[in-house]
Amino acid sequence: MSGIYKVVVSIPEKFVEKLMDEIDLVLKSSHRNYRRCFYITDCTGTWIPQKGSSPYVGTIGEKEYSREKKVEFVVENDDIKAALLKIYEIHPYEEPAIDVIPCIDWKSII
Repeated sequence: MSGIYKVVVSIPEKFVEKLMDEIDLVLKSSHRNYRRCFYITDCTGTWIPQKGSSPYVGTIGEKEYSREKKVEFVVENDDIKAALLKIYEIHPYEEPAIDVIPCIDWKSII
């Protein structure tokens, strides 16, 4: 693997600042002269916990809707594993929804 990735994760609001602080500690900045670069948007997650799960929010067999924050950031290949491990360590859900999207550095095109 090589290059850069956009990582997107939805997380309960009370974990957002800790998540960003901790991820910032393990990343080399992909934005020259800037650190702790994230995008945050409001979102709603929904799921139905199944038998055998241990949901942070929700009841087995019942629909759950939860207001969350979507946190997005860019990470270089060398740091992707550390960033994902940090998300998994901090996120309260058993199965956090994490998207890892390969990207093209726009500066390499111009």
